[in-house]
Amino acid sequence: MNRGIERGDIPEDVDVEIFMDIIAGRVFYRQVVTGVNFVDDLAEKIVDLLMAGQVPRRT
Repeated sequence: MNRGIERGDIPEDVDVEIFMDIIAGRVFYRQVVTGVNFVDDLAEKIVDLLMAGQVPRRT
């Protein structure tokens, strides 16, 4: 995350903790709740979705 912020790929005011919670929560939900197998590019797809939309900002 920090490298992405430094490169300008991620906004400087992104709330890193919430951003990471979203990724971890989705992975947890997929594995534990639905039982669907984890796909190799799931984290990348989640990040792409977050970056295409509104990312959580620090207040």
